[in-house]
Amino acid sequence: MGVFKSYDIRGTYPDQIDATLARKIGISLGRHFRGLDRNQGKPKLKLVVGRDMRTMAPEITAAFIDGLITAGHDVVDIGMVTTPCQYFAIQHLSADGGIMVTASHNPPKYIGFKVSRELAIPISFDTGLGAVEKGLDEPSPSVPVGSRSSMDVDDLYLDFLVKMGKNLRPIKIAADASNGMVGKYLQRLFDRLPCQLEGIYLDPDGTFPNHEADPLKPENLRDVQALVKKTGAAIGFCYDGDGDRVAIVDDQGEPVGCDLITALMAQDLLKEQPGRIVTYDLRSSRIVREVVEQAGGKAVRSRVGHAHVKQQMRQIEALSGGELSGHYYFELKEKETFYADAALVATMRLLNILSQSDKSASELLAPLRKYYHSGEINFQIADKDAAIADIEKTFHDGKQDRLDGITAEYPDWWLNVRPSNTEPLLRLTLEGTTPAIRDAGLSKVFAVLEKYGHRAEGGH
Repeated sequence: MGVFKSYDIRGTYPDQIDATLARKIGISLGRHFRGLDRNQGKPKLKLVVGRDMRTMAPEITAAFIDGLITAGHDVVDIGMVTTPCQYFAIQHLSADGGIMVTASHNPPKYIGFKVSRELAIPISFDTGLGAVEKGLDEPSPSVPVGSRSSMDVDDLYLDFLVKMGKNLRPIKIAADASNGMVGKYLQRLFDRLPCQLEGIYLDPDGTFPNHEADPLKPENLRDVQALVKKTGAAIGFCYDGDGDRVAIVDDQGEPVGCDLITALMAQDLLKEQPGRIVTYDLRSSRIVREVVEQAGGKAVRSRVGHAHVKQQMRQIEALSGGELSGHYYFELKEKETFYADAALVATMRLLNILSQSDKSASELLAPLRKYYHSGEINFQIADKDAAIADIEKTFHDGKQDRLDGITAEYPDWWLNVRPSNTEPLLRLTLEGTTPAIRDAGLSKVFAVLEKYGHRAEGGH
C-alpha cells in the first residue's frame, strides 16, 4: 500500500516518507494547485502550511515547503498548530489552499499531509491527490521561485474560540491532550474563560510517552476517566494527535458515544436556527435522527469520511454534523462560511450547553442512551464484494440502501457493512433496541461474514 490514501498522504518515516519525497510532493502539489480551474492564470498562489509535534515534522515540513516554493508559490508557515487551526488560517488569510503536516492519531513513526483547497475544502485521492502522485517524477516547473514567510496565528484562533463562549459558568472540566497539539492551546484558552481546567498530558510530544493519541480506543480514555472522578469535573475530554477529534466522558466517568454528542450539540444549535439540516454518518445511532427532528431540524445521513461529510454539508448548507469517529463539523463564520471539524469548537459548544443547563452531563445524555450500539467491528476479508453481496441477499427482507456499503433496517435493529478504502477489511456497525436484539443481530451477521474471513481488531 502506497502513502497516497483516500483522504490524505500518510506513511512511516523515513522508509516511506523522507525529506526527498516530501520535497517532490511539494513540487507536484504546487503544480496541481496551479492547474485548478479557479487558479489558472495566477502567477503564484498563497498557501498556508502548518505542522504537528512529531519529531520528524520540522525536517519534513521544511523540505515540503521548499518544494512548494520551487513550484512558484508563496508559503505562509504558521508553525506548530492543530489541524483545525490550520483550516482557520486558510480562511482568515484568504489563502488559495493549505497543507497540514501530520499523521493524526497514528504511532510516532508516522508522518503525512492533509491537503485543502481554498475555504479549507479537502482534497482527496479522487479530487487531486491521485494526480499529485502521478506527477511526482515530472521535472520542476520553469517558474520564478516563490517566497516563504512565517506567521503566528495562535492568538487569532484563540480569539475565535473565546467568542463562542456564551454566559459560561465556572464549571470544572477534565482534559487529556494525549501529548498532541491541543495541549498547546488548552491552558491559554481556559485562562480566558471562567471555567476551570484540570489537564493532563498537555505538553505536545511526538513520542506520545503516556498513551496513543487515539481517543476512540477505550484504553486511552482511562486516565481522563480517572481524572473526572478524582476532581469532580463536570465533563471530560480526550483529544487526538492533531486536534480534529475528541472523545467525551461524562461526569460519572462514563464514555459517551460520539453520535450522542452529535445529537446533543445539534439539539442545542437548532434552538437558535430551527429548520436547518444536520448531517450524521450512517454508522450513528437512530437517536440522532430522532433528536434532530424533535428539535425542528432535518437529519441527513452521510457517507463515512471527512471529505464526504464536508462536501455534503456544503451542498445542502448543513448547520452541523458528526461522525462516530469523533469528528464534529460546524458551519462557522469567519470572513467566509466554512465547514470544518474542530475538537476545540466542539469543546466550546459543550461548555455552552452545560453552562445553560441545571442538569449534569449524564442527566442531559440519559434520554439519548436509548439504543444499544455495537461500535465498529472489523473483519479481515479478501473478497469484500462477495461478502457484501451475501449480506444483501441474507437480509433482503430489511429496508436496504447502498449509500456506503450495504445498510439493512428492521423495526428493532439495523446493520451496516461497508468496505475499507485502503485495507482488505469490511467494517460492521449494528444497533438494536435492546442488548439481546443487538447481540442476536450480531450473531446473524457474523455467521455470514465468517464464511469469507475472520474478525480483526476493532476500528474507526
